[in-house]
Amino acid sequence: MYRKQITTALLGITGIILTILASMTDLGNPTVSGALMAIGIVLFLWAVVSLIHFLRQPAPAPLPALAPEENESDAPAGITQLNWLSEKGDILKSWNLFNRTGLVIGRDYQENMVDIDLEKSPYAPLIDIEHAVLNYANSDWYIEDLASRNGTQLCKAKDGRKYQLTAGEPCKVEIGDIIIVGMTQLELA
Repeated sequence: MYRKQITTALLGITGIILTILASMTDLGNPTVSGALMAIGIVLFLWAVVSLIHFLRQPAPAPLPALAPEENESDAPAGITQLNWLSEKGDILKSWNLFNRTGLVIGRDYQENMVDIDLEKSPYAPLIDIEHAVLNYANSDWYIEDLASRNGTQLCKAKDGRKYQLTAGEPCKVEIGDIIIVGMTQLELA
């Protein structure tokens, strides 16, 4: 039921209660008891008529189903996960990027918490506590080096070339690109 109909039903119940109270209690004045009884009956009848009127109205037509856009099926799925790769290219660990907007890559140390923890990497000594950040903006992912000691590299899937990132300058990444953090390879999938 809609809020208006619930309020109407509650007013009808209030009218019944008023009528019963007015007939069972002696208020000392028959005029006051009669007035309360009349108000209760009017409230109840108004609620019944309103609810009957609501029930007689035709149901609203269902909304038509939206047709998928022509290009929707052709659109790329986008980056959904980050895979830590071994030197042989095997996936050692994966992180789901769905519904995320920013992830700090580094090593968990004491009270410092990072989203992509590479503490167990054989190259952990080359990775800063907060080494790089992966951000989602305007429907794209970007990698940014956080002025790390050993820097961050990006191997682009398009041309296979490695690029050294400049600290503080975000670089757009795509599916298949590999982020290299202290010789640890992170593939965008």
